[in-house]
Amino acid sequence: MPINRRPKTAVVLLNWNSTNDTLACVDSLLKGTYGRFHIYLVENGSREDEKRKLIQEIQKREKVTPIYLSENSGFAAGNNVALKLAILEKYDFYLLLNNDTVAAEDFLEKFIACAQNHPDGGAFGAKIFYYDPADVLWYAGGDVRPLKASVVQHGFREKDSEKWSREREISFVTGCAFLIPHKTLEKVGYLDDTFFSYFEDVEYSIRIKKMGYSLRYCPEARVWHKVGAGAQSFTYTPYYLYYQTRNRWRAFASQRSIFFKGYLFILNFFLYFLGRIVYILTSKSENKRKQLKAVLLGYVHGLIGKKGRERQWEKSEM
Repeated sequence: MPINRRPKTAVVLLNWNSTNDTLACVDSLLKGTYGRFHIYLVENGSREDEKRKLIQEIQKREKVTPIYLSENSGFAAGNNVALKLAILEKYDFYLLLNNDTVAAEDFLEKFIACAQNHPDGGAFGAKIFYYDPADVLWYAGGDVRPLKASVVQHGFREKDSEKWSREREISFVTGCAFLIPHKTLEKVGYLDDTFFSYFEDVEYSIRIKKMGYSLRYCPEARVWHKVGAGAQSFTYTPYYLYYQTRNRWRAFASQRSIFFKGYLFILNFFLYFLGRIVYILTSKSENKRKQLKAVLLGYVHGLIGKKGRERQWEKSEM
């Protein structure tokens, strides 16, 4: 596409019981310097009070098409609903953006410019800071590590520096800010909504790379993400443990040889299964029984190919 043309971009946001964050994200985009965008806002089955507030407030904003779902359909499925509607308008780019982010004024301007400069790119990632402290990085590009069945977020918990200000090729784009050219959506398809939660962005990054496209980190495109940088330990909720354990296997074992799956089985068992069992047993958690059950079922369900939503874990999500 010509460099001097300003492409039109569809921004996809999901709201689930966090209307204030969603409205702050929308407002930051509307205040931006880039005008050729439209927001597809998916109300993903929030509580009635949150939904009512969103309906009332979103009518006051321009450039927003709300989409109301009757229940929480998960990250991938919620995004896919909006993408399948937006693609009918044939946007040049589609941006999946977490609703708990606040964008810099030139965020879209810089993100689109980076993508235009690399027409061979299959997807693009932004520079993502913690919201507080605002100078600490959450993501400065990322890479898939198949032999460790993991991904790394570069710059994680580091102060921003010149090191993280260089544009480069990567192999993992986080779903927090995932820019997709129209050609990628047409040829690669949509997110795999059978994951429901966690590792959808990992699997999608892997799939895009397998189709021969490059992934790229665009450091001049900046957003701030409302996650707790000051927390010294992560709370392993049963929800997190189940989906992370189950979907790790699915993301890394998909379309791999029987030999790699054998290696992954051993790695997954000793590192991610037994490792978390030991962590839980030696922790001070008051919810050990449910945490252990989540890890066990997640491990077994991953191996047998269980997909989709498991409602039993949802009360422990947050």
